Amino acid sequence: MLWSTVFTKLGFSHHLLGGECKWLAEGPSIQVMTAISELPDSEEGFLQVDLDAHAAAGALSAEHFSALKGWQCERIRALRAAAYQAEADGLFFNAEADGPSRDVWLAKRTEIKSRYPWPGTYR
Repeated sequence: MLWSTVFTKLGFSHHLLGGECKWLAEGPSIQVMTAISELPDSEEGFLQVDLDAHAAAGALSAEHFSALKGWQCERIRALRAAAYQAEADGLFFNAEADGPSRDVWLAKRTEIKSRYPWPGTYR
């Protein structure tokens, strides 16, 4: 569940018990809960949201917004890194060892970047 992860990343300790969220300390305000509930509930959808332009930007404290945006960027970086390692690194080494041209490797990198784009204008 993405929301559970988001609340954890924002520092709201909780656990799910019988389908209900039990806060281990002070839970988020209604304003924060509403802002989080308006985000996509899938990771793929969340990673495409331009948080700077989203309603959550105004509803969250600067600390919480920074944590949420930082986590989004970490996930994009991690997904890109895994894809580069699995799909592009071998093409680079082949090109360096007189294999196919570097264009094949660069095309794969471009494909990965388009698969995991930075939302909005930030990185």
